[in-house]
Amino acid sequence: MVPRGAGAAVAAQRSSEEFDQLIRDSHEEAFNEVGFDVGTPVLRIGGTAFFGPVIRQAPRGEEAG
Repeated sequence: MVPRGAGAAVAAQRSSEEFDQLIRDSHEEAFNEVGFDVGTPVLRIGGTAFFGPVIRQAPRGEEAG
């Protein structure tokens, strides 16, 4: 599904396979660093890979410490 107001160029990219291998390679590199026993997402930034972020509502007050 293409978002309302998206141009023809955006619509054409939704089925593009141009970046598929790059994404697969990046995914494999990240999991090779952190191991396959973690969940997703795994991020790899600047040569460092880590599990996360797992985002939830920020703690407030006493809960925040």
